[in-house]
Amino acid sequence: MQEDDSNKLLQMSQEIANLKSELASVKSELHFSRFFNRIVENLPIYLVCKNLEGVFTYANSKYCAYKGLSLTELTGKTNFSLYDTPHAEMYRSMDENVIKYGKDYTYFEEYSTGKDECKQAQVIKTPIFDDSGTISGVLSLFWDITEFKKVEQALRESEEKYRSVIENMQDVFYRTDTSGKLTMVSPSFLKVLGYTSFDQVINRAMTSFYLNPLEYCHVLRALEKTGESKEYETTLIAKDGSEVIVSKNSNYYFDSSGHLMGVEGTFRDVTERHRAYEALRKAKLEMEIAYTRLQEVDNLKTQFVSMVSHELRTPLTSILGFAEMIRHKLEQHIYPHFALTSTDENQILQKIFRDIRIIISESERMSDLINDTLDITRLESGKISWKIQPIVIEDALDRAIATTSPLFIGRQINLIRQVEPNLPRVEADKDRIVQVIINLITNALKFTSKGTICCQANVCGETVQIAISDTGIGIPLSCHEKIFDVFTQLGDSLTNKPKGSGLGLSICKHIIEHHGGKIWVESEEGKGSNFLFTLPTSKKAYSPNGLPSHLASESCKM
Repeated sequence: MQEDDSNKLLQMSQEIANLKSELASVKSELHFSRFFNRIVENLPIYLVCKNLEGVFTYANSKYCAYKGLSLTELTGKTNFSLYDTPHAEMYRSMDENVIKYGKDYTYFEEYSTGKDECKQAQVIKTPIFDDSGTISGVLSLFWDITEFKKVEQALRESEEKYRSVIENMQDVFYRTDTSGKLTMVSPSFLKVLGYTSFDQVINRAMTSFYLNPLEYCHVLRALEKTGESKEYETTLIAKDGSEVIVSKNSNYYFDSSGHLMGVEGTFRDVTERHRAYEALRKAKLEMEIAYTRLQEVDNLKTQFVSMVSHELRTPLTSILGFAEMIRHKLEQHIYPHFALTSTDENQILQKIFRDIRIIISESERMSDLINDTLDITRLESGKISWKIQPIVIEDALDRAIATTSPLFIGRQINLIRQVEPNLPRVEADKDRIVQVIINLITNALKFTSKGTICCQANVCGETVQIAISDTGIGIPLSCHEKIFDVFTQLGDSLTNKPKGSGLGLSICKHIIEHHGGKIWVESEEGKGSNFLFTLPTSKKAYSPNGLPSHLASESCKM
C-alpha cells in the first residue's frame, strides 16, 4: 500500500514537471508570437494571410487602415468582398498558382489610395506551411514603390538624355579605365579618326592614338596634381595614318562611392582651323613684305616727286618771271608805237600778247600744281610742319575772302559773308586753315557761273563749323565721298573738266582731319553745293604726336 502511494507521488511529480515544461514552452511561443506581431505591425508594408479557400485569416494594421476595416471585420472575407470582380478573380488565380506550385510569385501593379491618386506597388505572394510541411494558405506582401519608380524613370530619362547628348555632340567624348584603355567613346570619335565601329577602338590604349604618346603621360601627371588638365592642343593619328590636330581637355571621374574610375575628356577637330591659321599667317607675312616694299616705293615716290617738283619750280619761276617782264616791256615800250596803226605788224603784236598771256596762265597753273603736289606729298608722309595755336577763325575767313576777292571781278557772282559773333578760338594752324578756305572758295568759283557764294561760320557743339556754299551745278550723291580722293575731279571729258590738279579737296581733307575735325559735302545735282568742315574748340582735341585724336561723330547742318 505504501509502495503504491510512493509510485503515484512519483508519477504526479513527473506530470507536474511536464506541465511546467509545457507551460514554459507556451510562454516562449507566446512571447515570440507577440514579438513577431510587433514586427509585423510596424513594418512599412501591407501584409495579408489567406487560407486555401481564399478567406482572409489575418492582416496587419497598415492593410486594415488601407481598406478602412478592423481586423475582426476583415477576417472571414474574401477578395470578392473587397475588390471588383476582375481584380478579385486575378488575385484568386495568383493565389491558386502559389498553392499549386508552392513557389513565390512577384509582380508589379498600380493601386488606388481612394483619393483619386494612383500609385505603384511591388507584390510578393508566398505559400504558408503548417508544422507538417503542408501548404495551409497564402501570405501576400506589397509596398509602395511610387517614389522609387519616379526616381527610376528620372534616372532612365537622364541616361537617355546623356546618351543622346553624347551621341549627337559635335565634340568627341571618351572615357578610359585606370589602366588607360578606352571604355566608352562617342560616335564622333569614330568620325573624326576615321573608324567604322566601336570594336575597333574600345579597349585600346589612349596613347595608341597619339602622335607623341609622351604628351598623354604629361596630361596624366597634371591630373595627378590637380584632378583636371587645362585645354591643350595635340596631334592624333587617324586610322588612315593622317594627322588630326585636336583641342583637348581631360579630368578624372569617380563612381558614386568616390572611387577613381579613370579619365574622361573631350576634344574637337581643329585641323582646318590650324590650316586656315597657317594660311593666314603666311598671307600676313606676305602682306608685311609687300607693305614694306610698298613703303619703300612710296618713299621713293615721295623723294622723286619732291625732287622733280623742286627741279621744275626753278626753271618755271624763271619762265614766269621772264614772261611777265616781256609782257610788261611790250605794254610799256613797244605796243604804244603800233596801237594807232592797222598794219600787219599790229596783228602780229596782238598774237604775241595772247601767247604771252597763255604762257603766264599755264605757268601759274603749273606752279599751283607743283605746290599742291608738294603739299599732298608732305601731308601723306607726315613731313609737313605745323604751327598749332589758338586762332580766331573769323580772321582766317576774312584773309581767305580778301585773297580770293579779285577772282569775283567781272563775274556775275556775289560773295556773302555770315559769321556768328563771339566765336570761340580754335586750336589750328592758321595758314593751313586759310589754305583750306581758299581752296573751297576757288573750287566753288569753278562750278558756279552766276549766283552767290556764301562763307559762313558758327558754333556747333564743341566745334566751330565753317561752310562754303554756292549756287553752282551741284554734285551727284555718288560722288560725295569720291571727290575727296587724290586726283579726282568732276567732269568726264577734256571739254567739261575744270582746270586744276584734282588735289585741292584731298589736301583740305588731310588738313582738317589732322586738326581733329571733319569735312564733308551736302549737295544735289543742279542745286548747288555746300562744303562744311569743323574744328574742335578744345585743346584736348589735338594730339601732340601730330595725329587727330578724334573725328566729329555727327554732322552739324547750317
